[in-house]
Amino acid sequence: MQARKKLLLSAVSIIFVFVLSGCLDQFGEDPVAGGEYAPVIDEAYATPPTIAPSDTTSMICVAYDRDYDELGYRWSAPVGTFPNGIWGSEVLWIAPEQNGTYELTVTVSDSVHETQRTAIVDVYGIPGGGEGNQPPVTPVAVSPTNGDQGIDNTVTLSWVCTDPDGDPLLFDLYYGSSPTPQQYRFNMTESSEDLGEITFNTTYYWQVVAKDGKGHEVSGDIWSFTTGDGSGGGGGGSNNNPPGQPYSPYPANRSTNVTNFVTLSWICIDQDGDPLSYDLYFGSTPNPPIYRYNMSVGSIYLGEVHRNVTYYWKVIANDSKGLTTSGPEWTFKTWSQGGNSHPDPPGNPNPPDMSEHIPLNASLNWGGSDPDGDSLQYDVYFGEVGSSDFRLVSVNQSESTISFFNLYARSTTYVWQIIAKDPTGNETRGNQWTFTTVE
Repeated sequence: MQARKKLLLSAVSIIFVFVLSGCLDQFGEDPVAGGEYAPVIDEAYATPPTIAPSDTTSMICVAYDRDYDELGYRWSAPVGTFPNGIWGSEVLWIAPEQNGTYELTVTVSDSVHETQRTAIVDVYGIPGGGEGNQPPVTPVAVSPTNGDQGIDNTVTLSWVCTDPDGDPLLFDLYYGSSPTPQQYRFNMTESSEDLGEITFNTTYYWQVVAKDGKGHEVSGDIWSFTTGDGSGGGGGGSNNNPPGQPYSPYPANRSTNVTNFVTLSWICIDQDGDPLSYDLYFGSTPNPPIYRYNMSVGSIYLGEVHRNVTYYWKVIANDSKGLTTSGPEWTFKTWSQGGNSHPDPPGNPNPPDMSEHIPLNASLNWGGSDPDGDSLQYDVYFGEVGSSDFRLVSVNQSESTISFFNLYARSTTYVWQIIAKDPTGNETRGNQWTFTTVE
């Protein structure tokens, strides 16, 4: 009798284990009801994670779905506001006026199942960012450039604007055929606007107001452009436009106490997407001589230059159809004596510069070092070649790697750049590197 009971218990145990194992997938995990997996959230975080009252931060969620379902993202918060809505893997959140620690929740849905994760934002300080907060840099027109004549009547306005504190920016766009244009768009997060087809033989005016979410606003100049008569003609083809004016110089214009190990860099956009080359003028006198012809990237490491010297430089952008645009003349002055050294220029990029057939899940990696042995932090700039979306995507990270979690597009060339910073405030900007993804 005892033997029969033991045999029965063993059989029940085997059946239980078999049923249990049948509920587990190949990873040893339980699918949810319906045989599908719920979305998986890798990360949910704020950048920056600590802000002042009434300040703005970016809320970011990184998630995936094992069933390859399309995912939707919805954010919620007990207080504060989402100026551009609650939907998306990255949204803006404006903090309340009260200091405190706040939990924001993101809900990721595959239309059947939902997964939630909270992200913490610390709100501390003085509304408006305190005395240290700076207003945005004055917006610069990229395309069309101010005074452009005879351009095609299919127009996309684009501009560039940065913030010294790295604050997320919102833009108000003013546009029209009057010299005092009216408001056209409000609280834009993108730095471009497709106008579609507009009227031939007409002069248009436009202006951008940049806002940092801390009460600071900066207005750009009122720019103008004139459309052609529709008959074509002009250099480089009937609809070709000259390159935009080079902008965002590094070192910043009129900066002082710059390391005498110099990397120059700039940004330039061509609204037609034409490949660009650059002629660099550089020297220690105004109207500097030519230094390098036909450069394919917007940066160059000059190596060691003299201390306590004011240098002058400018860039001329050339498109592949024979049109050129000259940038303004910029200056900087090198430091007069030593002290703490600047970091070495970031190097050893992976993917290597100008590499091709890069997988869509590739991470970016680089090398960094400091002559004084200081610990380093990095700012990462990233964007698509030929677009105006070359922007700061990570600030003050200690790791020399960053992943974009399958955000790349196929057969697309991307550009990226690293700034290395030491604890004393010295920084060194590396070259711009490019890579092209798989087809």
